Amino acid sequence: MSYVELVSALKSADVFHKNLLLMFDDLVSLVREKAYNSILKDLTGPTGPEGGYWIWNANASEHRRLWIFSHDDRIRFVVMLIKTHEDHLKGNSAIFKAMCAQLKRDPRFPLLLIYGVFEPRDSNRFNKDQNLRRHWARNATLIEIRGEQEHSDIARLHLGDEFTLESQVDTDSWWCEKGKFVIRDLTTITDATELCCVADHLLNF
Repeated sequence: MSYVELVSALKSADVFHKNLLLMFDDLVSLVREKAYNSILKDLTGPTGPEGGYWIWNANASEHRRLWIFSHDDRIRFVVMLIKTHEDHLKGNSAIFKAMCAQLKRDPRFPLLLIYGVFEPRDSNRFNKDQNLRRHWARNATLIEIRGEQEHSDIARLHLGDEFTLESQVDTDSWWCEKGKFVIRDLTTITDATELCCVADHLLNF
């Protein structure tokens, strides 16, 4: 490949990642705008939505975004998973790989938008522990699922369907106690109208 071809490929990849970050920011802005007359509290962290595109080392890279917030007495979240960290495809990733196979996605580049609600049994710990909330969001991507966590039947899952993840009572609350969410194909969200529908669905979940 020539220098010109390499630069062209790099420019395309750069624009692609930036456009998806802009899409996520637009979704956050739409949700805030639609919830302007009610109380919306950010639970992701002190700086709001987080995540980005990183090349960790020669063997690992990742691109994701995350936002967790409370609205109308429900804890809502949205995860954009563009590129999966290679380390996350090891160990407890069988369910995630099964989901990708069912949805015909490449586990390394799933290009998914996952959003819904968390229903913690221990609200006090959930509200106090930022890292716990982040870990629940990892569970919602079906990465690192444990044996005590029951889930909707992967074999019946389709893009756009509601999925449920729930742990057994009295197990470690570090793992998602209950979550209900929808898994969307990022490539089908192509305009402001579709993004507005996602914002409405998230706020009315």
